[in-house]
Parts: sequence; structure tokens; C-alpha cells
Amino acid sequence: MATVAISEKGKTRANPKANADNNFRVDAENAHLTQNGQDSATFTVTPGDNFVSMVCNGETITFTEPIPVINAGALRDAVSSHLLGTQVEGSTHVPNNTTAQENRVHVRATYDSGTDDFYFEHIGDFTIASLTTDNPATHNLTRSTTIAALCNLTNNLAGSIANLNDGTSTFVMPNTPYNYTGVPATDAATAAQLKTDVEAGLAALSISYTSVTVEASTALLAYVITINGVPNDKTIYAVTSKFTAAKCYQAFI
Repeated sequence: MATVAISEKGKTRANPKANADNNFRVDAENAHLTQNGQDSATFTVTPGDNFVSMVCNGETITFTEPIPVINAGALRDAVSSHLLGTQVEGSTHVPNNTTAQENRVHVRATYDSGTDDFYFEHIGDFTIASLTTDNPATHNLTRSTTIAALCNLTNNLAGSIANLNDGTSTFVMPNTPYNYTGVPATDAATAAQLKTDVEAGLAALSISYTSVTVEASTALLAYVITINGVPNDKTIYAVTSKFTAAKCYQAFI
């Protein structure tokens, strides 16, 4: 039996049973974008519970061993094993799939011990509809088939920020000024308020995004604002200071 070593969460992998030439037609970083869609969801789990099955292409696949919800890597490897049709090194949680296999497998699973939030993502031709725990609870995944060009935008700001705008419409920032003081507790509170206000501004301007982070920087004496997952045709300003693209990429939405 072939063995595929997996050491990183969310890495795209070629099917070792496929024609060898196929493995290199698309670079690994973007290989998943050649597939038909993405199945994903974020849901809350209870420590002590276990994943016991998944529904893949309409078929219920029961894991041969329960997978603790806190062991995201084990779930990732178990799902990858089934999709690849060959056992991932260290994974004994699924019966071997000897029928259809995906040519490329992209599976990501993360567990946040602080919030008990679990994120699962699969990109490929197959459809994973749900994951079930022994709670019992069924967590349904959302299938996305549209690829969009997105960017992570960033800006370093402090003090008076009168508005957030897209060059046409304007949102008045309700808690300006956002002063940097150098006092960690004060600046953390200001960063949290600034994040809330930026999110409100994006909603008012009808700009889609995936997340916003605001961090107080002792080196810049300012707040580093990052807006992730913004459509690449959108431009955002804090008054006249433009948010610049730190990274652009393609993703399912």
C-alpha cells in the first residue's frame, strides 16, 4: 500500500495513483483552484466529543476509530486518506477507499481551544456534505463553486480617522480619534473599538470581506489595520489614506 506523508494542515496533495504527468500540470500553491468547488464550515464543538462519520458524495463514511474533535490533524488525515484512496501515514481512522479517488486533495482542519470553534475546508471534485460527532451532532458544510480574485488590504493609522470610504460613498467613523498612547491596555481597547468601527464601515459601504484585524504597533506608534478577502476591484480609503494590497489571491466564495 502506498504511503503519503502529511505534515502540514491544508496542503494540496496529488493522488499518487494518478498518472505521474498529471501531478505537475498545476503548481501546488494553486492546484486546488482547478477543482469544482469548496466545502467548508465553522462550527462549535465540545471537547471530549469525537467525529464518527462524514457524508461524501452522498455516501456515509464511518470512521473506523472515533476522532477527538480537538485533534484536527487526525480528521484532516482521515478525510485525505479516503479521498486519495490510499492510507495517509499515521491515519487509521477510515476504511480504505478502493473505488473513485480525487486527483488532487486539499483538506484543512483547525481547532481553536480558546473558543472551541472548529473550521473544516475541503476543495475538490467530490462533495463532503457534513461531519457528524458522537454528541450526536451533524455539522453541515456549504458548497461553493465560484472563484473570486481577492486581496488583503492594510493601512497603518492613528489619531483622527474621520471616515472610511470607497471613493464614492462615505462612512463616518463614530469613535474618532483613535489615539495611540503606548499604554498596552488602553491601546488594546482602542484597537478593539477601531476593529468594530471598520467592520461597521465595510457593511455600510457594502464591501465584502472575510475578516478584519487591528493590532497596536509599538514600532509604528499606530494601529495596523488589515482587511482580508476584499474583492480585488474594490478600493478603500481612510479619508484620503489608501489601504494597500499586502497579498492578492484566488479563492472560492
